[in-house]
Amino acid sequence: MALLVALASLGTSSWLELAAHWLSGLRPQATGYAALVYLASALQLQIVAALAIMGLTLLARLAAGRADNARRVTFDCLALLIYYAAGQGLLGLLLVHGFPRVVA
Repeated sequence: MALLVALASLGTSSWLELAAHWLSGLRPQATGYAALVYLASALQLQIVAALAIMGLTLLARLAAGRADNARRVTFDCLALLIYYAAGQGLLGLLLVHGFPRVVA
């Protein structure tokens, strides 16, 4: 259950970030900054898509009885990628929202 909540949270936060920029009127073809903002969001959504596939694979392995304490490499790889996705998302938010405020 925690896996589904984590995947839903990552996906929703990435999608909300992208939608907020679009609704604010920022278009990727307007400036280089706008293009990089959308690039950061697209990269985050790609990682979230990979996490969703890995999460569904893990759930299938759990349902089939193929994941347990002895065969836990799927858990470990998924956990590492979740940590990486969270860190990448935070760094992307810092660059997109924090850096322009510090410079201005």
